[in-house]
Amino acid sequence: MYISPKAQLLLQLLLDMDTPVTNRLLADELGISSRSVRSYMREVACVIERCGGSLINKPAKLFV
Repeated sequence: MYISPKAQLLLQLLLDMDTPVTNRLLADELGISSRSVRSYMREVACVIERCGGSLINKPAKLFV
């Protein structure tokens, strides 16, 4: 499965986090907009699900 370079960076950042994070924090870390984070998150969610994991998205926080 192809995953874009930005989505790869986002996935690695999520895996490195040990606490829930917001889209804004992820956007700031990657130097992209919150809207872009939401777009790339669709790719990341597919990869996580294919590996048997799940992405929990709650208002204001994101959990891996």
